[in-house]
Amino acid sequence: MNDQSIIHSLGREFDLFEIDCNYLIAKGNVDLFLIPTEGIESGKRYPLGHWRTGELLIGLKGSNIQSKWQLLASSSVDIELTPIDWKDIKNTALRQWQQHFIDYLHQHKVTDSKALLIKSKQNKSEITLRFYRNIHESLIKITHLIRQTEKQRATQRKKIENNLLKRAYGQMLSTLQPYTAIGKAGRKNTLTFCIRHVAHFYQLIIPEFLHIGTMEEITQKSGLLVRQVQLGAKWWRSATNPLLLQKPNEEGFYLAVPRLTYGLILINPLDGVRKKLTAKEAQHFALTAWQIYCPLPSEKLKIRNLIPFSFRGTQRDLLRLITVGSLAAILSLVPPWFTGVLFEQVVPAGNFSQLKQIIWALAVAALSASLFELVRAVTVLRIGSKLNLNLEIAIWDRLIRLPATFFREFTSGDLAKRAMAASSVRQIMAGVVINSLLSGIFSLFSLALLFYYDRGLALTATLIILLICIYTLFISKKQLSHYKSVTAISGELSGMVIQLLGGIGKIQATGREKTAFSLWALKNSQIKNETYKANWYNALLSSLNALWLTLLSVIIFAQFVSRENALSLGIFLAFNAALGQFAAGMLAMTDAISTVINSIPLMKRLTPIIENIPEIHAGKHDPGVLKGKLEVDQLRFSYTKEQTVVKNVSFSIEPGQYVAVTGPSGSGKSTLLRLLLGFEKPDQGNIFFDDHDIKQLNIQRVREQCGVVLQNSFLISGTLFDNIVGSAPLTQEDAWIAAEKAGLADDIRKMPMGMHTVISERGGTLSGGQRQRILIARALAKSPRILFFDEATSSLDNLTQAIVIESLEKLNVTRLVIAHRLSTIEKADLILVMQQGEVVQSGSYIELMKVEGLFQTMAKRQLTE
Repeated sequence: MNDQSIIHSLGREFDLFEIDCNYLIAKGNVDLFLIPTEGIESGKRYPLGHWRTGELLIGLKGSNIQSKWQLLASSSVDIELTPIDWKDIKNTALRQWQQHFIDYLHQHKVTDSKALLIKSKQNKSEITLRFYRNIHESLIKITHLIRQTEKQRATQRKKIENNLLKRAYGQMLSTLQPYTAIGKAGRKNTLTFCIRHVAHFYQLIIPEFLHIGTMEEITQKSGLLVRQVQLGAKWWRSATNPLLLQKPNEEGFYLAVPRLTYGLILINPLDGVRKKLTAKEAQHFALTAWQIYCPLPSEKLKIRNLIPFSFRGTQRDLLRLITVGSLAAILSLVPPWFTGVLFEQVVPAGNFSQLKQIIWALAVAALSASLFELVRAVTVLRIGSKLNLNLEIAIWDRLIRLPATFFREFTSGDLAKRAMAASSVRQIMAGVVINSLLSGIFSLFSLALLFYYDRGLALTATLIILLICIYTLFISKKQLSHYKSVTAISGELSGMVIQLLGGIGKIQATGREKTAFSLWALKNSQIKNETYKANWYNALLSSLNALWLTLLSVIIFAQFVSRENALSLGIFLAFNAALGQFAAGMLAMTDAISTVINSIPLMKRLTPIIENIPEIHAGKHDPGVLKGKLEVDQLRFSYTKEQTVVKNVSFSIEPGQYVAVTGPSGSGKSTLLRLLLGFEKPDQGNIFFDDHDIKQLNIQRVREQCGVVLQNSFLISGTLFDNIVGSAPLTQEDAWIAAEKAGLADDIRKMPMGMHTVISERGGTLSGGQRQRILIARALAKSPRILFFDEATSSLDNLTQAIVIESLEKLNVTRLVIAHRLSTIEKADLILVMQQGEVVQSGSYIELMKVEGLFQTMAKRQLTE
């Protein structure tokens, strides 16, 4: 620190209205806030802007708005300030100070704000009069804007509160009428209307400012998931999620949402009319529709949060299941009851007429029970399908929206196993658990019949069955540790297998097949060992359950014959029949609980996915169309505490500028690129796209406007067209244009199937140069605003590289290229030379070649080779 610099004595926060001198920020950054000191907003901070190192801070003591406001300069770290006299202030610094206030006014649509800008300070009197007058005028306008904004926010809050109240009333009414009307829509905003209605269906709150836009824009802002589907036969009866429908030759959308019973409700946004969708009406719609799903909340979740989410939309099926199950349980009482009647009344009396009636009654009961069981099976199948749609789609959506740092912690195979655990859990829940739990609950009807016949025998039977259930759960708990080991090792094995198969060429080239097999066999044997131990408990449990049930019959019979006031034979047989039903139901429920316990390790496999918060969520701002301006300010980053990989890197790139980053291996170039793309979060410093902090932006929308080729980028299995356009809505013409720019078109024309040539995963049949050119074509296909290349042309020959560079020069895009070859970087507007994480040199190629340093040394080495 030089002699004139100071660390401000007031700490990290100070009021500029209380200071009468001026400072330059020598080190650190400062945020400026305007804070009211009166009224209900007293103490609330209104950000005016971000002052960086080298910028000016002017004391405004004596301002005429000082009594009601504070102008607070705040920093999260200690800052270094250098006092400066008026005569030493440069015009650029003065304009920069004013520009912050003007930009704030301009952002709030104050069109005459530029008139406040003083072009030069001329003399001290002009500074004293006009400068202060303009600054005060700016601050007064800003305070007026703040007051106006607060009024608008209050009105907005009131509107939101009213909407919440309407929503609450709608939910109360939904008990009788599931989907209440929410108004009408004009012809241009039928899509917005439908999306709002779907959010109402899913009980979600979406932004009030949702405006007219494309399907992708509106669904992204609302947070809903949408995919295009082809409607099958009788789709109007089987759909389980909301559908956006269109009629041929019509632009507007119609909405179909599931009914409380089977089928769909059709909603016309133009008039708000709601009616059942019939087969006749369904014929008028196109067979291509958009199905809408609900995502998981963008917050830290627990396993227990997945249960209500998974069962969302299944209420009507669960109600039907409980109703049918109750009726089936009541019918299950008929055989025991008639068994008692048969041996108590019919057989002793030889009443064949009554016997025929009992036979018919039992036949009807059996047929009814079969029908109920059919309905229950179909209902469970529907619930399973809905669980699958709700949970699996939401889990995979959550997974792909997680930060890039998350994926470093797991292998690909392990992550795939974790994500697919959702499917396994769904199968357990929808298959075994629901049926078995309901069987156990409905067996209580049989228990009631047992107590009706004989309380003593019923109590004995209940105690024995409870002991069996407790013992079963105890065995299940013993199995749990083995199932935990199986699921953990299975994940490790999946990751290992994918790595071994991916590197099979290298394994064969080095003759390490036996080593690879040994690694697989070791993990596989561990799984087999743990599975054997778990299955041993299953065998023990099955044997003991058979013994317990036999023992139960013996104890009940012994108690029956030992009593003085014994039951009649008919009643005892009826009791025994009801006991069999009760025992079967309770054991089924116990097995279901055991299954749930043993699936806990499987459920916990999902924990990392649902506990990590997605990097893309509703709280981020849409950057709009990027101009291509990029700024990095005092960036620091480290993978571990011991070593800093990027140290205090700062630079600025204007729209359309070509910047190259070079330096020795391990200097932090690729890490810098990962920081710019939001794959890593800096420990300190900021990254700005078009003057917007990347931390506040929807990073997905930023990346959509960037063309990227990373060092470890690879091709996918599919056609050349698939590899170039990816999932973007582009045509073959777009793919050919991108291929021409990447110098790839001639190679494709020579291939037998052109754009439809199929290539293997990672492009094993192509040369290194061809693979790189396909990746470059992929980056260029969607007309990006910014290009990020990391050694993207390292495998190209000089002629092909010249074609690529010439194509890139014709594009009006910002380019940041990491490269070592001089032919790649010599035409760059700015070259940044990195060493040990720092930018040690910067300038154009000609400027750097004139200066002795790292760049000149590296360049001379290449020129002499």
